[in-house]
Amino acid sequence: MGMNGHRLISVCYSLLSFCLISGAFGCSQQGESPRQAASPDSKTRLSAEGCGPWKIGVSTREEIFGSEITAGRKRFSDEGILFEFNRGKEMTGLTVMSDQYMLENGLKVGSSRRAVMDCMGEPLNGDEVVKNEKLVLDLLLYPNFSFLFDETGHVVAIRVGEDGLVSGC
Repeated sequence: MGMNGHRLISVCYSLLSFCLISGAFGCSQQGESPRQAASPDSKTRLSAEGCGPWKIGVSTREEIFGSEITAGRKRFSDEGILFEFNRGKEMTGLTVMSDQYMLENGLKVGSSRRAVMDCMGEPLNGDEVVKNEKLVLDLLLYPNFSFLFDETGHVVAIRVGEDGLVSGC
């Protein structure tokens, strides 16, 4: 397996870990009325640069969480966003698991696999499910973004970062 294969497995395990910890799988939204989100505002807009005021390679852990790192992490985790940092200093990526954050094109948690492919085009990994002998994930990879899907084909997590892959925390 080449370097890209190892990076792919790294992103898969990172996204799966976050999903399992936060309980993304096994939750059904059937029967609930979906929240109607307007277009993203300056605080909830996802882009290749980051999310709202938080920029990859610029924002620091202290800027995002304040002086109470543990409380800040918990607050953001409860809001469905996980930040990654380079040696605990500057932000290197983030993962969202809440429909309150969205890309400019309207893609967000809950969007269908078809909507992602219609908006983003052909993924770097083709239309293949990412798997090895222990793990099977429905994941589409794009430059700076990756989308993780549940068994119904809807987005449960969006990761923003270099090539959409985890490059280190």
